[in-house]
Amino acid sequence: MGYWQSVAGDGEGALEAFSRAVKADPQNAHAWSNLGVVQQQMGRFALALEAYKRCSKVNPKYERNWFNMGKVY
Repeated sequence: MGYWQSVAGDGEGALEAFSRAVKADPQNAHAWSNLGVVQQQMGRFALALEAYKRCSKVNPKYERNWFNMGKVY
């Protein structure tokens, strides 16, 4: 749901959906990374880094996450 809201330009809706996803499944690396992307798009860089770091702990082999984290840095 968060992905489609993000594509539609509904950043707040995407943020809410990905936040619910990581609460429901804290081991969901894709949800953490996507939460970071939404935060980054909203200019919330510190929060984006937190989400990317959490993703990297859940799945350190998720390459796209490292790329996105690098863009924030």
